Amino acid sequence: MSPSSNRKKIAIVVQRYGAAVNGGAEVHARAIAQQLTSHFDITILTSRAIDHHTWQPVLPAGDSQEEGIHIIRFDHQAGGLSGIKAVKYEILKSM
Repeated sequence: MSPSSNRKKIAIVVQRYGAAVNGGAEVHARAIAQQLTSHFDITILTSRAIDHHTWQPVLPAGDSQEEGIHIIRFDHQAGGLSGIKAVKYEILKSM
């Protein structure tokens, strides 16, 4: 759906976004975006990550469309975990 000049615009900022992303805030943001898209021009501002443990930048940076929703994914470094959380994740991953 292309933006039109007479529709109001809404930006939703969420740490990860997409059909492959499963998390409370992310699923909620996606549901809201899908509900509002028939009345507003929606833009999602998000990262390139899918996995909330590694924050690996998997998805392409830049603009895309998903289900009529404009998405802008920003580049970022992998490794969102630090310190004890990273160690705990590595331990649990190896079990």
